[in-house]
Amino acid sequence: MKTRTWTPLLLAIAAALPAAAAEPRANQEIQAQQEQGAQAGQGGQPAPRREAEPSPRELRTPEERRAATRAVYNGAYQRNLFNEPAAAEREFAAAQERMEQLNPRDDGDTYQGAVLFQRGYLLKEAGDFDGALKRFEELVKRYPRNPYADDALYHSGYIYQYQKKDYARAAEAYTRVAEMYADRETAGKAMWENAQVAVMANDDANVNPRLTQAVVLNRNDRYSRGNTTVPNFYETQARQQQDFIDNNKAGLTSQRPVNQYLQAENFMRQGRLVEAEGNLQKIASQFPQAKLAAAAAFGLAECRRRAGKLDEAMKLYEDFLTRYPDSELVPKARFMLAELKRIAGLDAEAREHYARVKRQLQEMSRKVEYYGKGGSRIVEVELSADLERLKQVTEARLREVAAEQQKQIGK
Repeated sequence: MKTRTWTPLLLAIAAALPAAAAEPRANQEIQAQQEQGAQAGQGGQPAPRREAEPSPRELRTPEERRAATRAVYNGAYQRNLFNEPAAAEREFAAAQERMEQLNPRDDGDTYQGAVLFQRGYLLKEAGDFDGALKRFEELVKRYPRNPYADDALYHSGYIYQYQKKDYARAAEAYTRVAEMYADRETAGKAMWENAQVAVMANDDANVNPRLTQAVVLNRNDRYSRGNTTVPNFYETQARQQQDFIDNNKAGLTSQRPVNQYLQAENFMRQGRLVEAEGNLQKIASQFPQAKLAAAAAFGLAECRRRAGKLDEAMKLYEDFLTRYPDSELVPKARFMLAELKRIAGLDAEAREHYARVKRQLQEMSRKVEYYGKGGSRIVEVELSADLERLKQVTEARLREVAAEQQKQIGK
């Protein structure tokens, strides 16, 4: 049996769920059977059927009933670590039925909600998106304060956004996450995705407000965790898109072309390169004098490179460097050109481009500040995170090229 991509999620859920406050009378027998199930699963054989589960009549207190459902859930978890998603979902469906018999109508039972989330996620992995949506919605409706209710809504939005291309319903799901669970980490990433939904739906009026809300929600979440200095991925992405919009509106009568560029970026992330090129070519031809045209030209070269059309990409990067020598994208474009030159076996040209990238980044990392009468001093300026990474990779490439050159000399 194959290990599936959902297995780490199972592990995360099992670690996050709280331990039961009290153990039912039959719990020792159940635990022993779970251990047998885990050993059987690791050996590739199905776990033996449990015979010693307590009956509902034996469970007299809420603590005992919740401990019993926890044992059933954990048993299903152990038996399905190495199972296929569709088969695992059927096992969890049977587990849910048994759990509801053991502990009916208990909204405070964390494991009742967890089994619904697990079923929804496994259906999503199996490609049954309608089934997944039903399970996620059932979880939110029945257990709105469950630890996984916000994740259920988030995954619903994700399915509507990426699988069904139903942007109205995706926006509705993500908005519900932000409104119902603003105090949870999921709210910030949901609102960032919601901004991308606005971009993809050509909903220009909602792009900026959702980016702003994404920044606020992510910042509030990290502040609540004591992190006042390092933004997370979604806050960083939202701020970068805000900066891109502000920097590229110059010379345009509306934000529509900038949003078209952001849409092209989303297309590229999804591998929809033809659609991305359509947007970028439109921008380059309709707004040749705008600052945004440089970004579009760079994006076109990126599309050709990702499509494996390396000769065409090389020419587009060279054209970009000729037409837009003052663009902030020059270091990235020159680095990609160097990479393609190296792939083509043009090592000397590649080495020269790498060296020029290194020199330019070194120059960008300092500035001259004048003070007094003719006095000046040089102050080091910190590069952005992506340019700092580019600098490190460029230096590594130069070392690799030098080592290869020494090997050739040695021969």
